[in-house]
Amino acid sequence: HRVPPSFPQAGSGGKYGYSRQREIYARNGKDLMKMYEAMDWVTKGQDKPCPGCDTLCPTCVTFNYRSWKNDEFIYNIDAADGHLPLTSTLRGTKLLTNLLNHPAVLDNAKGARR
Repeated sequence: HRVPPSFPQAGSGGKYGYSRQREIYARNGKDLMKMYEAMDWVTKGQDKPCPGCDTLCPTCVTFNYRSWKNDEFIYNIDAADGHLPLTSTLRGTKLLTNLLNHPAVLDNAKGARR
């Protein structure tokens, strides 16, 4: 079930779109926070050892979600791979993970590598 590429995917030469986000999601072991970091949806917060750590561990690193309200997202071709389209996950990740695992997106992601 191949669907036509989305506007972000077609208009960016494959740099954007859910299929591109799916590739980034898979490349990062289906870890959404790693995907968000790779797509520049988050910024690094203040790093400080968490309780019980003497030094920084991976769980000590904090991230701040970019703010749409404060115009922190990038809406041009200079944005990071996969940055667009934006799908809010502030109220949960189910919509985004379902989109990234939908057969149409999976088929398009496979087709992009052909």
